[in-house]
Amino acid sequence: MILRKHKFFLAAMILAASSFMFMGCDPDKDEDQTSGVDFTNYTVDYSIKVRNNTSKALVAFKGNPSKANLIGGIPASATNHGLKKNSTLFSVSSDFTLFIVTEEDYKKYKDGGDFSQLANSPFARLYAYYNANAANEILYDISSVMGGAGTITLQNNTKFNVELRKDSIYGETIGYTAAGTLNTVFHVETGDYSIFPVFRKFDKSLNEIVTVYPEDNEGYPYIEFFNLTNNYELNALDWSTNVSFVSSSAFIYIDNQSSVGVSFYEGSTPVTTSTGGKIINRTGHLIFEIPMPSIGTGAKKSYASKVNVAAYKVGTAASQSIYITGDASTTKELEAGKMYTLTVTGENYHSLSCSFSDEVVDIDPDVEIN
Repeated sequence: MILRKHKFFLAAMILAASSFMFMGCDPDKDEDQTSGVDFTNYTVDYSIKVRNNTSKALVAFKGNPSKANLIGGIPASATNHGLKKNSTLFSVSSDFTLFIVTEEDYKKYKDGGDFSQLANSPFARLYAYYNANAANEILYDISSVMGGAGTITLQNNTKFNVELRKDSIYGETIGYTAAGTLNTVFHVETGDYSIFPVFRKFDKSLNEIVTVYPEDNEGYPYIEFFNLTNNYELNALDWSTNVSFVSSSAFIYIDNQSSVGVSFYEGSTPVTTSTGGKIINRTGHLIFEIPMPSIGTGAKKSYASKVNVAAYKVGTAASQSIYITGDASTTKELEAGKMYTLTVTGENYHSLSCSFSDEVVDIDPDVEIN
């Protein structure tokens, strides 16, 4: 009798413990009980997506860090993490600074609610865009070199938004700072760096983000090449005075006059616009960026002023796609800083056709912030 009572008591304890575990576990929510930050990976109702190439848990803000600007948490080594879409922060389409701090630093200041000491010392700071009318499928990378013992201090007393990129003008972003910002410190790993500065702005006439880079009088992009052992200071005035701004890409304006929605493909991969658009609705349009290829290496590395393309298509993954040049062997020359219009027509996916117009529009490379 006593044995049976013990068995009953043990079974009841196991059942109660199991019930408690299930009650406390929400498979769609992962909130850290120490920092109180929501680390959930939002796959549907998200604002933007990030990839964390570091081993640190991070906390993201829209703009300078404050309780009002808190977006959510990013787990260490997250590969495709959707941050929550806060309806107050993300109500309209806009570009913004994605400000990243470590969860450890967040905990230091969260109780007092004063994050001002972090404002000029981010773990990472990226130029981002939220599109209220698209799926926001751009994946923002947090570089693996962030969070090290060295620091790069950026002085940006210019009228330009500046982004520091590693190894090429299309490389991973080390840091970003808005026009007229001084003493921005990026904590990075020590070692050798080849930093390419680029300048970015949201072009309201295109509804797209335009990227240009400074070119010296010999036609080469500016490169900051240095060995970082402790701290290294960069000054954006060095790259914005007496230089030429060169467009890094050509653009294709796709005017979909067909009766069906289509996407733009490079081979079999759908291309996303700089503001997160991917599907071109019937009678709609989107603008896609075509990067210029690199030429040479090291200090002699530069970028082509034009490129011949052939592998791009329009259509869908589930139906017949057509080459924008007519066939796989025909190429189309595209020039940096130019926008080309491609008109798509057809009553259904089996009758799609497209053609380029003769009109070519110049994209103003001036990146001054209005």
